[in-house]
Amino acid sequence: MLSTLRYTGQSGVTTLLARPFRPLFACASIFAVLVMGGWLAIFHGILPAPRGFAPGVWHAHEMVFGYAVAVIAGFLLTAVENWTGRETARGKMLAVLVGLWLTARITPFVPVPDWLGRSSDLAFLIVVALIVGKCVYAAGQRRNLVMVVILALLAVTHGFFYAGLGRGADPGMEWVNLALRLIVVLIVLIAGRVVPSFTGNAIAGHQPAAQRKLETASIVLLGVWLVAESIPGTAGWLRLVAGIGIAVVLGLRCRGWFAPGVVKNPMLWVLYAGFIWVVTGFGLTALAAVYVLPGSAATHAFTVGGIGVMTAGMMARVTMGHTGRPIRASRTLVVCFGLLNAAALVRVAVPIFAPHWFVVAVSVSSWGWMLGFALLAWNLLPMVVAPRVDGKNG
Repeated sequence: MLSTLRYTGQSGVTTLLARPFRPLFACASIFAVLVMGGWLAIFHGILPAPRGFAPGVWHAHEMVFGYAVAVIAGFLLTAVENWTGRETARGKMLAVLVGLWLTARITPFVPVPDWLGRSSDLAFLIVVALIVGKCVYAAGQRRNLVMVVILALLAVTHGFFYAGLGRGADPGMEWVNLALRLIVVLIVLIAGRVVPSFTGNAIAGHQPAAQRKLETASIVLLGVWLVAESIPGTAGWLRLVAGIGIAVVLGLRCRGWFAPGVVKNPMLWVLYAGFIWVVTGFGLTALAAVYVLPGSAATHAFTVGGIGVMTAGMMARVTMGHTGRPIRASRTLVVCFGLLNAAALVRVAVPIFAPHWFVVAVSVSSWGWMLGFALLAWNLLPMVVAPRVDGKNG
């Protein structure tokens, strides 16, 4: 059980490897700045694309399989310990996982065989899926097996991505898009558990509404949407109905969780903002299905808005909670959350309403993202390398 774990809050490397969120959130927050900076340099022709990748493919791949997957791994490996009371990855095992992730990020830029980075990238997801699956299965928590299934599907999708890299007009992009949809589904499932719980705990006297019918409807519609969006040639009307349906149902669920006090608490409203971006993404996919808007609008609502804002809020919250600190946003964190939402708004709205400003919008949005995550890293790094302030393990 967790009370018998051997890591005792020492300083240095031991502390950094004491819980999965520590190194993985640190890597993700720093990488979010570096990968966007690299993409901006490539976009403006300052740097060439990394070896073996088309520019847009590298950008999409690293945001999904680099940044998002690192945050997901850090969150699930930490959460599963709490859910099951079983150790996931710590110490040497955690160092190996971080090493695999870092190897995959670095190898496209150095003169080593491509297979080294690609095999490391695949191994990272496979090992995370196996660890989570082993703990959840041993604890008999059938409800959480869906997380394992999504991790496994992400690993399979990643394998197909590398198998298809270098072929076709948009090599591998169909697999990146499928992985993005799987991550969106995972975010909705996790948000449905944590957002109402966090809201009820933080706002005295507020009890989020029980929504079993809406929850069931959202799961069914998520499945329909995932299939409809992922199978080429699916009728536009079906994609339209699925996108609108899930947007409406999730909007109703969000309204049932909400309380006026949310807007006064940055650690809550950032999660609601991220969730609203996800809902917006579903609505935009519906419009893209009937060619009212380009599909890139939905993609960036999901990525810059949904994934970016939601993961920033969750990383901050998990880090504070699991290092024994009060869950309270500093001024720089509030600015971080504001910058990320602004970056999403610029990236989604400007190309729709002022397409001639597209290049400017990409640049402004990218800088908003980089500054936001730089502030997040500034807040997180001192916490993840220091022992818990309450003296407990981890």
